[in-house]
Amino acid sequence: MIAAIAKQGLKDYSLNSGERQVANQLSGIRYDHRIRYQFAGEVIRSFGIEHELNILDLFCGNGYGSYMLAQMAPNAHVNGMDASAEAVKAANEHYKLSNNCFTINEFPFDLPRQAFDVVVSFESLEHVKQGEAFIDTIVEALRPGGKLFLSAPNNEIHDLTKNPHKFHFKHYCTAEIRELFSGRGNIDGVFGQNVYRFDEQGVNTHQLLPESLMGLQDEEGQVNVYVITRK
Repeated sequence: MIAAIAKQGLKDYSLNSGERQVANQLSGIRYDHRIRYQFAGEVIRSFGIEHELNILDLFCGNGYGSYMLAQMAPNAHVNGMDASAEAVKAANEHYKLSNNCFTINEFPFDLPRQAFDVVVSFESLEHVKQGEAFIDTIVEALRPGGKLFLSAPNNEIHDLTKNPHKFHFKHYCTAEIRELFSGRGNIDGVFGQNVYRFDEQGVNTHQLLPESLMGLQDEEGQVNVYVITRK
C-alpha cells in the first residue's frame, strides 16, 4: 500500500474549497466528471475484467471515480490518492468498496516504480506547478505497456490568460502534451469534452451546457482526455 504523506501547505485542500465534487452519491456528481471515469472504466473492461489489475486514481477527491472503476473492474485493486484529508475521509465513508483504498498524499511525492497497470489522472495536471515532474512520476509508476488516462484543460479553447483560475497553474494544448510524453509514451487517442458556454471573446460564462453536449468526442474540446501507453 502507498504510504500516506500529508504535507498540507498553503493550498486550500478543503472538501468545500469550491474546486471539488462533494456529493455522497454518484447521482450528485456532475455528469462531465462521471463520463470521464465511465470512459476509462469501459476501456479497462476491454482488457478483460478477470485480470487483477493494479489501478492508481491520482487526485481522487472524494473517491467517486475510484468507486466507479472498482465497480467496473471487480478483480482490480484501485488505489485512490488525494492531498485532502477531508476528501479521503469522505471517500472512506461513502465510496469504499472491498477492492479500493484511499490514501493522503500531496505532490511532489514518490510512487513505487512500475507498480501500476493503469493510472487515471483526471482534473490534476493543471493543479500541479511542476507539470513535467508530475508526468515523470506517473510514467515511472506505470509498468511498460501500462495505460494512462489523463485530462487537461485545452488552452487553445479554454485560455488561462482569459480565464484566470486560482486553482490552476497551466492549461495545455495537445502539442504540449505530445512534447511532455515524447520518449515516455505513445498517445493512443485524444478525446475532447465541452462543459461550459463561452462567449465570443473566449471567456467562460460558467453556464453549464446540457449533459447531451458534454460527452467525449473525436475532436478537441474545452477539456481534452488523452489515452497514453507507456513505452
